[in-house]
Amino acid sequence: NHPRLGSYPIQLTVACDGPMTLVVTGVDNRSGTGSSVAWYGLGLTNAGERLGTVNVKAKTAVADGETVRLIESVNDGATWRAANWLYPSYQLSVSSPTDLTTPIAVKDLAAELDIYVNIAPANGLTLTDDVKIDGHATFELTYI
Repeated sequence: NHPRLGSYPIQLTVACDGPMTLVVTGVDNRSGTGSSVAWYGLGLTNAGERLGTVNVKAKTAVADGETVRLIESVNDGATWRAANWLYPSYQLSVSSPTDLTTPIAVKDLAAELDIYVNIAPANGLTLTDDVKIDGHATFELTYI
């Protein structure tokens, strides 16, 4: 279990010229440095040890003034389900509150996400020098 450094809210905002069905995909730019492939990595210590993870929790979303649900796909959009976390390579979209299986077209979207930063226990790391926390993720937006 990794000690949590804290949680940090961020807002994902998308403004389109007209209604579009969109997908946000998380990309771990420090792939292979997290303690699990399900989370984003924080880089490595000087000894090559995994420093920790970043988790992104999907919370609430409003599209075009209406509450919508965040949904995710793990199979390139073949199926969708309610989203709780935005894992690397998962696709995130929005649906009506009653149909969690079909992404909907939206013009303006505001989604709340929480970012959780977790450091590996110090007793499992070689910490003889300063270690830079070097997490880096990108959220790619595509239209489907």
